[in-house]
Order: sequence, then structure tokens, then C-alpha cells
Amino acid sequence: MAQISDYFPYPSYRQHQREMLEAVAATAETGGILMIDAPTGSGKSSVIAPLLAKANGKKILVAVRTTTQLNIFINELNLIRKEKKPDLTYAYILGRGNVCPYKEIYPELHSACKKLKEKSGSLMNQAIDKGYNRPEFCPEIKEIIANENQEEPTICPAYIHGICRSDDLDSQFAFTPEAEDLIHELIYTNIPPDQLIEKAGSHCPYELMKAAAIRSDVIILNYVHILPTYIRPKLYKSLHCQPENIILLFDEAHNVGETILEHQSVTLTKRNLERITKELTKFNENNAYALALLPIITNIQNFMNKLMHKKFEEDTFSPQEFESALVHSTKYNTIEDIMLDVIEIGTLIEIDYSKSNDYREPAISKLWQFLYRFNCIKTNSDYLPIYLKERKSDLETEIKLKIRYIDPADILKDITDEHYATIFISGTLQPLEEYKKYYFRDKEIKLFSSPNVFPEKNRCIIGVNDVTSVSSRRTDPENNYNILTCINSLDKLPGNIAVYFPSYAFMYKYLELYKRCKSGKKIIVEPQNPKDRDEAARLIQEFCNLPKKGDAGILFAVCGGKWSEGLDFKGEMLTGVLVIGHPLSPCTEVRRKINALFDAKFHGKKGSFLSYDLPAINKSLQAFGRVLRTESDTGVLILAETRYTSRFLSKFPGWVNNEMKICSSKQVRSLIQDWIAIH
Repeated sequence: MAQISDYFPYPSYRQHQREMLEAVAATAETGGILMIDAPTGSGKSSVIAPLLAKANGKKILVAVRTTTQLNIFINELNLIRKEKKPDLTYAYILGRGNVCPYKEIYPELHSACKKLKEKSGSLMNQAIDKGYNRPEFCPEIKEIIANENQEEPTICPAYIHGICRSDDLDSQFAFTPEAEDLIHELIYTNIPPDQLIEKAGSHCPYELMKAAAIRSDVIILNYVHILPTYIRPKLYKSLHCQPENIILLFDEAHNVGETILEHQSVTLTKRNLERITKELTKFNENNAYALALLPIITNIQNFMNKLMHKKFEEDTFSPQEFESALVHSTKYNTIEDIMLDVIEIGTLIEIDYSKSNDYREPAISKLWQFLYRFNCIKTNSDYLPIYLKERKSDLETEIKLKIRYIDPADILKDITDEHYATIFISGTLQPLEEYKKYYFRDKEIKLFSSPNVFPEKNRCIIGVNDVTSVSSRRTDPENNYNILTCINSLDKLPGNIAVYFPSYAFMYKYLELYKRCKSGKKIIVEPQNPKDRDEAARLIQEFCNLPKKGDAGILFAVCGGKWSEGLDFKGEMLTGVLVIGHPLSPCTEVRRKINALFDAKFHGKKGSFLSYDLPAINKSLQAFGRVLRTESDTGVLILAETRYTSRFLSKFPGWVNNEMKICSSKQVRSLIQDWIAIH
């Protein structure tokens, strides 16, 4: 079997890197689970080398969360190909929404793509039966394409363009020579993701990616292709993969748990119910299913209206009361009976949509998803029924129903049991033992923690012991004064600085106070609206360019927000960071109940720490780590939170714990001045 050195593309190993890669090689060879905490500078992306060395014919899947991570692994694989293995094959898979020509036309792209391909495939079969090797040259297909309304296409020319008759008796279709050339280029010479659409031309980019993935040793894809239980089996079937023959790598693995919780939860809104009612009303006169289900929708709306009078903005609701309200004055006795009829009417609605070239997923499918998750409550306590009051305006409040999934452990057990080997790696998987308990409980797994390899002399770590974001002290004048003192002290540091807050409301409060102070730094504020991605990218680029112009800025941002992870502020782009408070999610009634459930699981307070405090500490660490991105970077790192200098101090990495200078807010300025004098 190959050795790590056969795939390692660098002249030498970084400090502790070889031990990390050997741990990965051992897991890839013998199977099992490995969790790795490796701070920035450890050479994390090189874990692909031991995976390749010990794959022994197994396919390697690299699951990432962002385009930045995707490109890091692409660059690493290109380097391995250049320095070690010219014949190395790899591919990436982007979501359809990133590459489809019809992404602006169809909001429900997955459903539309499936139906367009089905109709295109039927026409191509007919063309091949008539003797056309290239279905796109069939007059009937050419006529349809020529007369298509581009705003409401009925077939997919991009899919058809890449297909020809297959010489394989087991398959009707094959790729055209032109498509094969593009697939070969994807596998062997690499087409960068940002150039794929242009390079694909009139071919379907998604089909090219999928074909390249089937033929490759390594596939880089997104978390959402792997973690949701309803997507993974379909993906593996389309890629001709068996999980027992897959080695799975999760990068930035501290995000895995949160992603699972998000995708296993489902929300039912007023808008959903309105769309479902519209669909059922259309069939009401001549369909028994529609006639029976319309009262169900009315019952759900009535149940929502009653929740409007509840005391809390967010809380659990009674499953028994909901099910009783749901079947009241209807023909149904159980949720299961309702779900069977929802499936029947959903199929009829889908057929009706297809007749009019409407490729939406039926709105009633959302009801089925909600009822399915609701039914899970009976056998799985990790599903929690909750309501949320969302204020739309001063005059309007909307109730949403949600089945919230609260614990990733069972899903992770299923995933890791399915696959031959699974590696979780992150720069902030700390404390590693706590993440192991949160993700896997007492399951037998291997752990590897790499020390920080950057020089201690390049950083000054300060812990402030008289500042907190605890709710009872947020209006305390002394606490407010101390927070502003910390911000103004960091402001004296030359160059760009960043201040991270536990919430947007917290950030805006101190932004207004800071504006009253005299400062020469340009203020850059993180946009709150999730849709403002382009504006956020423009602002961060402006911030990074300030030092080149001889200017300096102060970044106001939120822990866990757009600018707290995945950004590399190298060199003079950032010289200091201040993390204020402990960025917990709001302590609602639901949160208290989740904490209690976790405490019960772990027979004590340990549970609520894992489900509540651990993610908050990770958000702080992510923001904290924006400063030192290379071995030569220098900077000041400040944690301003009483809990971080006392009971949670041991939960931070050893290098933070050992080097932290604990002081009051008044002493921060003198420590920074001492740092400036030395550097």
C-alpha cells in the first residue's frame, strides 16, 4: 500500500503535522472515526494525502461548508497532481442553484430539474428509436426548442445537448464526444468552479459535474449533500457509491452538528397554509381527498390562532392538543390517515402541474414533511414541537409551527456506522473531549489535538474579568462603561481592528456609543440582513484594502455572523480583535426546555453546557482566530467576558489558557501600550 510521502506535496512537514497525518492514515486504513483539532497553521488541508495513500480503491468524499473551503481542497489536490500524482482524479459538486441556466426561473429548482429531465428523456428516447444518434438533431426536438418560451421552458436543451445514443446495451444514453471532453477536463486538468458555467457552454454543468464525480477518486461537495438523511442515499445512488466503500472527511467539523439540526427541522407558516388551501380548493369539487383535507388546514389555522394568546414569544406546544385539534370534526382518526391522503392528493397535484408545464413542488408536500416530523415525536424525544411568534409589523404578528430537531448524535452515529471511515477536522474543535461527547456520547473514537504552532511572541492574549454579556447586567452602567473602555483601548492599536459582539442589538448599542468618541479609524459595520451578501463582501474588501492606502478601520461584527468565520485577515489586514461577551442564543422557554432535556440525557448540568455553551464558545473562538492566520502575523487578542476568565477558561485551547493575561477593563490599555512598545 502507498505511503503518505507518495502523496504529500511539500518538501517538509510542519511542526506536529506528520503525527496528525499518521493518525489520519491509520483511520483510513483500518476504518472507524477520528476527530482532529488543529489550529490555523497546522496544515489541515494536507489530510487529503494520507487518505489517498490508504484509500485502497475506496472513494474519498470531502464535505465542506463554503466555497472558500472548496477552493482550498481544490488547490491542495492540484498541488498533489503537480508534484506527486499526475493521474490523480478528482471532481467537485456544486448545488444546482449555483450552476443551472434556469435558476432564476424556478425557485424550486430541484423539482423543476427532475421534471424537465424526465420530459427531455422521454423525447430523447423517441428520437433514438427513430434512428437519431444525437437527439438534439431530431426535427421534433429542434422545433420544440426553437419555439420554447424561455421564461417557461418545457424541456432542458442543455441536458439534451450533451446526450447521444449509447453503444452499451445496458444504457440508452451516453455523453456526446464534446461532453466527454469537458468531463475529462473536469477530472484531469480542473475547471475552476467560478469558470464552470462559462466553460460548459450549452451543456448542463450539473450533469458534467456528476459524471466527473462518478469517475473520480476524490469528490468535494457540500455538507447539504451528506448530512440530511433524505438526500444522502439519493446522491450515493446517482454516483454509484456504496457508503461502506467511502472514506468521508468533514472539514470545519464544528459546524456539522448545527447543520444537522437545521436540516432535520421543519417549519409550517401561514404562507404555506395559504398555498396548500389554494391547491386543494382547485380540486375541491371533484376530489374526495381535497374535500377531506381542507378542514385539516382550517384546523391548523385555528390552532395557530389560539397560540397567539400564549404568554411567550417562543415555546413548546402540546402534541396531544395539536393532534386532537387536527382531526376535530373530520373523517380522520390519526395523523397517519391524514398523511396517506396527503400523498395521494400530492401526486394528483403534481400531475396537474406537469400538464401545464408548472414544475413546482406541490405546496402540500410541506404539510407531509411537517406531519412526518411531528409523528417522529412519538418515538424520538429529539424532535420538539414549538411555536414562534414573529412580529411582521406593529399591527401584525404571525404564528409559525416548527418541529425542531435538537440533538445531532443519532444522525452522526448513523452516518459514521454507514461509512468505512469518517474524519472530522477543524481549527476550533475545542474542547475536543466535549465535542466528542456532544457528537458521539460514549462511542469509541480516536482523538487527535495539535498544539498551536505559531510563535507565542507574536501574540498578546488578554482576558477581561469585569465585563459580561449576561442578560441581568446588560443595562448595568458600570458594565457598559467597561465594555466601551475595552473598545476604546483596542482603538489605540495601530492598523485595522475588529470588535465582535454576541448579537446585532448588542453591536448597534455600542456602535452608537463608539461614534461619540473621537477616533480616526473608519467604521465598517456588518450588514444584518442575510440577503446583503454582495454588500457584505464589498465592505469587507474595503476594510482589507484600508492599510494599503495608509488608513485604518474598525470592524463592528457579530460572533457567528458573516464575518466571524472563513475570512483570512493576513498581515496588516487585522492587528487586533476584541470579542465581547458569551454569544449564547436567546434564553427562551424553548431553550430552557432543551437545556433540561440535555441535562437529563447526561444526568446533570453537563448536557446544557454541550448543547448551549459549547457552540457559543466556538463562535467566540472563530472570531478570536481572525487575527493570526500565518506564522509571521502578529496581533492582540482580547476576550472580554467574566465567564471566560473563570469557569470556562479551561474550555479554551491550552495556548489561550496558558498565555492569557487576566485583568480589568482599566488595565487593557496599558497592556496594549506595552505590546506596541515591543512591536
